[in-house]
Amino acid sequence: MRGLYTRMQLWWRMRWFAMSCLCIAACAGEPDDDTFLVAVRGMDGDWVVTTPDCGTAVETPTDGPYEVVIVHQSTTFTIVRALRAAPEERPWRLPFANGTTLPCRQTPDDVTVPFNVSGAPLGTLAIGPHNLSGLEDTVSVPTGVHDVVAVSDETTPRFVIQRDVEIDRSGISIAFDSDGAAFEARDLTIAPQNTTYSAGYSLVTAGGTTYQTSAGTTGVIHAVPDGALIAGDQQQLSIRGAGALVNIDLRAVPSGPLSVSFPASIDAEVAVDGPRVTFTVTPPGAWNEHAAFLSEPEDGDTVTWRIEKRQGWPDPALQFPDVASIPGWQDAWNITPGWFIGTLYVCDRGPAETRCASARFP
Repeated sequence: MRGLYTRMQLWWRMRWFAMSCLCIAACAGEPDDDTFLVAVRGMDGDWVVTTPDCGTAVETPTDGPYEVVIVHQSTTFTIVRALRAAPEERPWRLPFANGTTLPCRQTPDDVTVPFNVSGAPLGTLAIGPHNLSGLEDTVSVPTGVHDVVAVSDETTPRFVIQRDVEIDRSGISIAFDSDGAAFEARDLTIAPQNTTYSAGYSLVTAGGTTYQTSAGTTGVIHAVPDGALIAGDQQQLSIRGAGALVNIDLRAVPSGPLSVSFPASIDAEVAVDGPRVTFTVTPPGAWNEHAAFLSEPEDGDTVTWRIEKRQGWPDPALQFPDVASIPGWQDAWNITPGWFIGTLYVCDRGPAETRCASARFP
């Protein structure tokens, strides 16, 4: 059975084709897992290997195309992330969590706190990176100041958003009866019709809390109304089906019905030459100006690769960087034909909608 880890995580990784910074940002705290290597270079330059501390940033070149490679250890795999890009007015977020973020954890430890709910049963509670359900009367969450998003467990659920809440042992109070608000129902039409699809909804607050849920397949999605959002909040609908992925920035489209058209499928070929892998896609052009590949490790594999090419990189193919020339590179991190399994995405981005077609390997 292919890696259960990837199957469970791939959907939420791919929802984040969105804006991000042009640096390798390191979050405050201590390293969450072992980072073996961070390397950056301009297109015609030499690799510069760095060891940034949490809370610092390694800037990428601003005068032309550049490459970034990060190798770090998760709880299960050695993860190799590679980015080939150019300075852009509208940067992208990598399709796998914070792709240019050095893995770190927040310094404060989680704390178990009581919570009090009135007006309706609690369905989901989101605080910082935690998106929790099935809670009883306590919750383990990070201390510090966070936004809190609570959703009731009702036939017609309500939500509460609390901003800048100091999380400590004194507890959390959620009042759906006085503070609860209704979601906005929006009709969703999928083309071509009768396409099997799945939809996911996510809200990332300006304070960094992520609430996410399945949006179902009923043709209706429920979103937080614009009036309850503030500057910095991000609200996105991700729809997957027919070998395609469509992400919609709900804050960039008017209220009302939504219509989604899946892109046609793509043909792609792959060539593996040692640690270098090259994808060629048909048709080329706009659909190949942004591309990403996520490998799916099988049982017994110890390395997984995640590679992205952004618009502005001059080569129309998606090719892994020349990792063998990076000082300190280890052969054990190479991708090899024996376990080369994964999904290639090629994308076109509009003002409010990113449309991605995919191809599976093998």
